[in-house]
Amino acid sequence: MKSFAEFGVFCVGKKGYDFLASLRARDHRPSLVCAYPQPDDRSRSFERIRSLASEAGALFVESRSPRIEQTDLSIFVVGWQYIIPDVDLNLIVFHDSLLPRYRGFAPTVTALMNGDPELGVTAFIPVAEADAGPIVAQARKAIRHPIRVAEALEMQSALMADIATSILQGTIDLDNPIHQDASKATYSLWRDELDFFIDWHTDAAAIQRQVYACGFPYGGARAIYDGSVIIIDDVEIAADACFERRDVGKIGRLDAGEPIVVCGSGCIKIKKASMEGGAEVAFKKLRSRFFTKSCSWPPQLERL
Repeated sequence: MKSFAEFGVFCVGKKGYDFLASLRARDHRPSLVCAYPQPDDRSRSFERIRSLASEAGALFVESRSPRIEQTDLSIFVVGWQYIIPDVDLNLIVFHDSLLPRYRGFAPTVTALMNGDPELGVTAFIPVAEADAGPIVAQARKAIRHPIRVAEALEMQSALMADIATSILQGTIDLDNPIHQDASKATYSLWRDELDFFIDWHTDAAAIQRQVYACGFPYGGARAIYDGSVIIIDDVEIAADACFERRDVGKIGRLDAGEPIVVCGSGCIKIKKASMEGGAEVAFKKLRSRFFTKSCSWPPQLERL
């Protein structure tokens, strides 16, 4: 097994920045860093990755499809969302799940919403089929719910850096990767703005997991309240009551200005919510409801 004197990093998003920062904290210096800006990046990861690359003395390339002439350079890929044309490079791709489970998009969000008892990461060698390449190494860590997605991503980035460090030190054999068992593959679908909306028919614990899974650095769980889209920033599970009819989404009571919302099972207390522009929402009316995706929305919101 060999160690690597030089390596590069293709990294994007908060996960990519955390990975690169974790490597730098271990005194690993990449000679090349590639990244690209993402729309609505609340973590400002692109600027932070570029700054970190400069501090490390690495060549920085802004590109979604970089072409690298130095073919003997091993490259770690984290958070990348585009096809890398030079597939013959020594690429090691990191995926934030224990493959072959959760192939595809947003695996961490899916795992958190599912209430998985652990999170994992996989380093693999890419092939034509997405996330299907032979596995170089995996790592996992137990978690307790609720857990915010930012904390989960930081945890996974540290696990990825552990694996990368072992690869750089030559303690992981890259010549004998393990092929995935395709019969055990599951898939995590892409997510868009509609997936951020809370379905109040689900149980309170699932709603809390969704709020925590969709928060920073993502756009936040959403609902329609008083004719406007609002972002639910923080919630806790509240004591249920014996409602004769569970009219989900209705405010059952106000607790010092914090609404207790009826769910399909249990109740959720909204601790903090904001408008899309950032202004905090003040809840003053008991006779109000939160619309769910399966309800008829006000006409002015049909565009959503």
